[in-house]
Amino acid sequence: MKSQLLEPQVSFQGSPEMAPPDSAAPLPQFSVSVPPSWVFLTEIDTQDPDPEAPVSLLLVDEQVHVDNDARYFRSVRLLKTTAAVTTESQVSIDFDPKTDRLALHSVAICRGGDRREMAQLEHFRVIQRETNLERLSYHGTLSAVCLLEDVRVGDAIDVAFTITKKPDFVGKRARFVNFGNTAPIGTYSKAITLSRELAAEIQTLTIGEIADAELRESEDELTYRWIQQHPAPVKLEHQMPITSILGSRIQISTWNQWSEVAAAFARLWNPATPATDTGLVRQQVDTLFDATDSTTSYAAKACDFVQNEIRYMSIAEGMQRYIPEPPERVLARRFGDCKDKSLLLCKLLSAVGIEAFPVLVSSVYRSETVRFLPAPNVFNHVIVAFQLEGELVWIDPTATCQGGRLQQRHLPRYVCGLVVHPGTESLCEIPEQGPPSSSHLVERFELSRTPSGLVNLSICHTFTGVEADGLRSELNTFGATAVKDAFKEMMLKRFPDAKRIDTIEISDDLESNTIKVNDSYRMAAEQFPQSGGQYHFPIHLITDNIPTTEEARLYPLALPFPRDVIHEISVDVPYAFDAPQSGEKVSSGPGFEFEHVTKSRSGGITFRCRYRTTCSEIAPEQIKDYLTALQQVTTACCVEAPLSATARQEQLVEKGRKSAQAYYAAGGHDHDPDGVPLGPGGMNWRAFLAVILVLKTLYHFVLNR
Repeated sequence: MKSQLLEPQVSFQGSPEMAPPDSAAPLPQFSVSVPPSWVFLTEIDTQDPDPEAPVSLLLVDEQVHVDNDARYFRSVRLLKTTAAVTTESQVSIDFDPKTDRLALHSVAICRGGDRREMAQLEHFRVIQRETNLERLSYHGTLSAVCLLEDVRVGDAIDVAFTITKKPDFVGKRARFVNFGNTAPIGTYSKAITLSRELAAEIQTLTIGEIADAELRESEDELTYRWIQQHPAPVKLEHQMPITSILGSRIQISTWNQWSEVAAAFARLWNPATPATDTGLVRQQVDTLFDATDSTTSYAAKACDFVQNEIRYMSIAEGMQRYIPEPPERVLARRFGDCKDKSLLLCKLLSAVGIEAFPVLVSSVYRSETVRFLPAPNVFNHVIVAFQLEGELVWIDPTATCQGGRLQQRHLPRYVCGLVVHPGTESLCEIPEQGPPSSSHLVERFELSRTPSGLVNLSICHTFTGVEADGLRSELNTFGATAVKDAFKEMMLKRFPDAKRIDTIEISDDLESNTIKVNDSYRMAAEQFPQSGGQYHFPIHLITDNIPTTEEARLYPLALPFPRDVIHEISVDVPYAFDAPQSGEKVSSGPGFEFEHVTKSRSGGITFRCRYRTTCSEIAPEQIKDYLTALQQVTTACCVEAPLSATARQEQLVEKGRKSAQAYYAAGGHDHDPDGVPLGPGGMNWRAFLAVILVLKTLYHFVLNR
């Protein structure tokens, strides 16, 4: 059913200078007006797209004007429960006053055939929430907030506004228009408008599957429009690669070459400009540099200083999203974001003759970056590249607590990036750097001869590479005591009655970037996992690191890559036992390799399992094979060692006694399950008579003496 009732109708127009009477300051960059002339009003299908949901989206309409760098957005929400009224009866529109002009078109409460418009400045307050401040990011974003009055169950809330961007630092345009909905929507509309002049030179790129657009032409402009009624929502799946989550999109860019982007940033950043002799940068160089220092040792000091002593804090108001703060200021206030820290590091290195340049990268797109059109908004992070001892070194200045030589420090798999240098022509390849990271756990169990004895467990857990960086960061953040307690808590989840024998030791070798954790515990043998005459040892470090999923998927399964995990269990057996056959089994599945080695030795057994991922994701058509291979790994990740004969006998006697007593108590029978009469306390009569005969023999022996 189509309805004109919910079309936006502005009842009041204001200006940026107008503000609520009780407000301390005018509303900046904020106005109330009719929609721009290039906006097409969309009819709404009022049929509920999701009858069981408390809130239904009747309309989502997004329209972009490329020449004006403006975005029109409208949504209509139907509130169907009291909880929905409570949570949805306020409107909040975020904007950056330094780069955005917000024009509000409609905020209406629609009830039956009536429409009550609240798009008036006196109904709004402007607040600064900074919801990302706890993530060390300050954006200067404001929120225009309206608390709607007299909202009831069954009302529809109709909101429409336009945000127009001010020209960026070189007057270029770049924007993504995203497609795909994760919730049911009644009417889903997208539109892109641009001038005929711009259409002749603009670049566009379609990513994913998008239906053909309806083209509308005027004398000066072209509009491409997509309208869907009740489109099927996109179903998000567990552990999707982030590139899959992004969905389908259209990229629009007026940048022609990557060289244009690199040159524009190089002009603004001036990374190669030498430090002055009197500035703070020069003073910091003199502080770090010692007469005995080599270039390599100084570079390490400079990297450590920027990574660990210049704290991360992002202030991204307006053009500060693109332009870093001057290094002098970053040094003075001792904080900065990725571009601030990268430019500072470049200055510190270039001051002693090390050629260094910032590199724009994407922590989201990574290898997919090469697919996009040239544009600054493809990137969201900055690192540094410089030459050292004939090698090209890549450093992330926002990383902290990194160990190892500079050439061996971990760098995320950015795959490619753009060097900020006027001579850059294209994207560069960023190789993997540093040795493979690993987590190697060795557990040594000293078994008891009897169930009433004790089992000793000694642990040595070795972390290398990024695994060591992560643990070192936790030690720096939470302190050694908290980290040691966390290791103990993990152990108590496996063995609740375990007692720590000695003080846990954590040793850190920064040069090799290796951290070792040594710990030891003792537990009663009867509390140790055992059944069927066997002790059970789960290879938990492997199973904890293997992602699992449903067999049927629409999207790939993301794997932690690279990941190298080794779990070794050594069991000291203080009695004769049938040793398992030594051997090695190597298996692989889509995305991983698995090794299982068994070694029998004098007085014990050693099991060693290794799990290593070989790629970053599993394709949907490979999931079935992946899960089949995973089942074999899971089965192999529970190894066993036999109990002693004494332990088995005590276990069987105890089990038999408890079983007989339970049977006797429960049924009141005078026979056990095998038909043997039961004696006092549930003891079967054969055992009872044997005891009587022994006592009788002892009695006669004493009398005869």
